[in-house]
Amino acid sequence: MPAAAGHEIGPVVVDQLKLDLDNPRFVDLSFSEEAEMIEYLYANADLPELLLSILNSGFMDFEPIVVKRGDNVVLEGNRRVAALRLITPPFARSLVSNYPLRRTLPRRLRKSARFW
Repeated sequence: MPAAAGHEIGPVVVDQLKLDLDNPRFVDLSFSEEAEMIEYLYANADLPELLLSILNSGFMDFEPIVVKRGDNVVLEGNRRVAALRLITPPFARSLVSNYPLRRTLPRRLRKSARFW
């Protein structure tokens, strides 16, 4: 897929991306940290289904994740980035061990995070 004028297409490192805590899709919500947003997405935006899909079939990169150049804020693809964060060390390890979301994560994910 060719890039539009003024845009770049290329690989990114998930750990360098920042979720958009001011995401316009959540106008009535306020998140003070990424873990809060991930918990919300997990409980309300079918994140468990996406997680299982990625764990079973791998990540499909046919739909681009749109990132604001400079500060690496994700403009499109916050749910996909959240899912990748949950299964990518070291973020997954710290989230699973330090945040209340760990109680709702699938057992398979909690168990594998201990080994990272």
